[in-house]
Amino acid sequence: MKTVNFLLYFFLLLTYACNDSAKANALFIDCLNSNNIHSEEHLKNAIYSYELYLLSIGEIKDNSGESYLKLLRSLADNKTTNIKEPFSKNISPFSIDFKGCGKHLSAGDNKMKQVKKLVSSLSNKKSNIHSISDKLYYILNKDDFEIVFFKLVTFTLIDYNVLKITNL
Repeated sequence: MKTVNFLLYFFLLLTYACNDSAKANALFIDCLNSNNIHSEEHLKNAIYSYELYLLSIGEIKDNSGESYLKLLRSLADNKTTNIKEPFSKNISPFSIDFKGCGKHLSAGDNKMKQVKKLVSSLSNKKSNIHSISDKLYYILNKDDFEIVFFKLVTFTLIDYNVLKITNL
């Protein structure tokens, strides 16, 4: 249930877009850090642990943007059957306080507007995980994955897919 709550809350955060992806990401991460002294460390550890998991099952080669794009392509093509563990398993919704941080993901940048629209279509059941992953594959580039936010978007899509498959 904690996993589902985390996903729902994160989806709500994703329904906002931002002026400048890198700037919004920095503000978002700064907000997380100010809300919780250990949030940056906890988030980095969770991302690192999940990347190790994805490496161990052969879904990514490394933590490069290129590997993340290939992962999105695999999600789009429904070829991520090895992924059985959701990212949100590594994060308790109580270990990172997201409260108030969504405001930093506010209107502007076209790329973020597109992400917002895609995520909203998933939450409104107007689209599916595979078509959204396909569209993200063409919207994002390898450099975008240096922004933590886009890694979190990808992990959220994976979680949605895993939870849908396992009916958690």
